[in-house]
Amino acid sequence: MAFIEAFRGVRLPAYANNSAVMWLKRSARAAMGAFIGFLTIMLTGLSLATAAHAALSASCSKINSDFSVPFYTEIPANYIANEYPALNPGEKISWTFSTTGTAFGGTTAALTIYTGTDYDELVDISNIDGNKNVSGTFTASASVNFIYIVANVSQDAAQGPSDLNTLTFSASCAAAASASAPTVTGISPTSGPAAGATAVTITGTDFTGATTVTIGGQAATSVTVTSATQITAVTPAGTAGARNVVVTTPAGSGTLTNGYSYIAPTIAFSPAAGALTAATVG
Repeated sequence: MAFIEAFRGVRLPAYANNSAVMWLKRSARAAMGAFIGFLTIMLTGLSLATAAHAALSASCSKINSDFSVPFYTEIPANYIANEYPALNPGEKISWTFSTTGTAFGGTTAALTIYTGTDYDELVDISNIDGNKNVSGTFTASASVNFIYIVANVSQDAAQGPSDLNTLTFSASCAAAASASAPTVTGISPTSGPAAGATAVTITGTDFTGATTVTIGGQAATSVTVTSATQITAVTPAGTAGARNVVVTTPAGSGTLTNGYSYIAPTIAFSPAAGALTAATVG
């Protein structure tokens, strides 16, 4: 390192005492520590930015590139007709659209957005009934991961300069929000027979997409995710004692430690005491 070499090259005068030498050494170490800390922060930020960029689909990245500067036009031949296929599930597109001018003779500034390979119409807006300044979002899913954006203007020869239709469109695309692992906060009822077959309701958070529910390590049956905070299920057979309740989703697992207790079967004799006879033994 140039800094270290420069320090090594310093020659103190003969009258310099040990305190001065120690002060210089401490200063050099402090400066180097600060430099390393700064470099670590920079590299960490770069890694996070790179990871976030890599998480975007090609289409999501292209939306950000295409509209890094808002699109503006008042020229009919200058328009948007862009397809963005194969978006990652959860990627969110945010857009804004504004117009000026007069829809003279039916001419317009218009935006149409289609989704899915069947080109289902999501947005159809124009200034034919007045100028617009609107915004919206679209979130891709596993089944609908395609968006087609069309924006254009048309002008009438009789329009004056102040009546010309104009449009401004901008859009950005963000990666899917990271899903949180579920948490399990309760189960009702809290106990049941070791034979299982008890209907239970499990409460907590982030249950959406739950794949399995286990009690004591055994899979529950009839699992139904009724909401992000509630699951209904039927207990499996187990052994007597308190057992963990575990909910698993693609984002991870949540555990309610010893949340459900299996109760051992009891055997009752009637009569409780008496001589062994044909009547009491049966």
